[in-house]
Amino acid sequence: MTDWLRTEIVTGLQKLLALRLPGSPAADTATATAEVWIEALSNAAIAWNEQLDRARVRAAFGRLVVSCDRWPAPEAFFRHLQARAYAQPALTSKMTDKQLFESRRYIRSLMDKFVKRAKSPKTPARMGNERK
Repeated sequence: MTDWLRTEIVTGLQKLLALRLPGSPAADTATATAEVWIEALSNAAIAWNEQLDRARVRAAFGRLVVSCDRWPAPEAFFRHLQARAYAQPALTSKMTDKQLFESRRYIRSLMDKFVKRAKSPKTPARMGNERK
C-alpha cells in the first residue's frame, strides 16, 4: 500500500465520520474501520498509480460524502470511482496533402468494392461455407 492511497482513504473516511451518518462506526473503532477499508482497496484488482488515481480516489470519496445517507461499505466507493483518464498521445507527424489524397482514394475504392459486393446477387461460389 502506498502512502498517498492510505492518506486519501483516511482523509475520505474522516469526512464521512464527520457526517455522523446512520450506521457509522463508533469512535473507538474508527482506526479498525480505516484498516478494513485500506485492506479492501489494497486487495482490489487495481494497480494503483498516484498520477492516474489520486484525483479519482479523492473524487470518489467526495461523491460518497454528497450522496450517502448511511455509512457506506467499500463497495460503494468502487461504484463512485470513475474510470481513469488517459492523455491522448500527440501525433508525431502529419500526412502530406498527397498522402491524404492517396489514403482517401484508397478508402473510397474499398468502400466501392464493399458496396458492389453487397449489391451483387450471392452465388454458391461467393457464399463460401454456406450449405444449400
